[in-house]
Amino acid sequence: MSDIATFARVKRPVVSTWRRRHPDFPAAVSANSGRPLFDGAQVTDWLIATGLGNAAPQELRSELALFGIIALRNRFTPWQLVETLGSLLCLRRLDGRPLADDGANASPTSPPDAEADEALWSALLRRAERIDAEDDFVLRELRAIDATAAPLARLAEDLVESAYDERGAYEWLLAARSRLGLDSLAADAVTPELRSLLTQLTDLGVRLERGESLTLADPHVRVGDLLAALLDDAEDRDRVTVLAADPDDRLTRITRRRFLLAGVSELDLDVQTGSDLEERFADPYLAGPDGPAPSSD
Repeated sequence: MSDIATFARVKRPVVSTWRRRHPDFPAAVSANSGRPLFDGAQVTDWLIATGLGNAAPQELRSELALFGIIALRNRFTPWQLVETLGSLLCLRRLDGRPLADDGANASPTSPPDAEADEALWSALLRRAERIDAEDDFVLRELRAIDATAAPLARLAEDLVESAYDERGAYEWLLAARSRLGLDSLAADAVTPELRSLLTQLTDLGVRLERGESLTLADPHVRVGDLLAALLDDAEDRDRVTVLAADPDDRLTRITRRRFLLAGVSELDLDVQTGSDLEERFADPYLAGPDGPAPSSD
């Protein structure tokens, strides 16, 4: 019930009140150490149907998928969850078709079916080997894990359905980095105030409307929060080039997937592993705090 309170963005006693006053409140399906446990999908449908709580329907469905992901922390490390799910979302975008095409439409909480999971994971690996033969985005992460990760493919589909596209799903996932246990990544998160300041200062939307082509760069990109915030302000990303670098290879791959899903073309995207940013594509118009000065006013 405390999870439901978090889910619906209300105080814990409110859930007790709902359960007492509403006969149609979902019944508990089991118990854990005396605590009633509920079916997340039933609770989500009830909250949407009644309009109770303080979370929008889209947020509820995304939260339901995130709760399912968090529940798998006893089977996968936080890094495995973020890297594998991110790679699956990126594979889905690169290949242009759902993961469900390979049988991912079973419920991620259904009883394990080793044979079906093995078939699904083998099919996903074949897709990754075909679409990412040079291992720029997803191949090594998917090869590093076995068919026990098949439920993650189903959860990735749930995230996409609730967030409308792969980009929204990935942003939901990265926003939950602290809840997943990735405190080191949470420490690098950009505050809303800084995001707002940067977007106002750069005014990318207006510059793109004038027909300008822009290059953004960050020599210490981490998981790309700063540049992702700027890209949020740019509807026409066909004229945006992104240069970035970070010493941590795991972070550069997370960031590379993030910008690809944000709509930056592979040809206009260069996320390098290292401490020095090589400006191979173009002179940056806007750079991170340690990067070169803007090339125009």
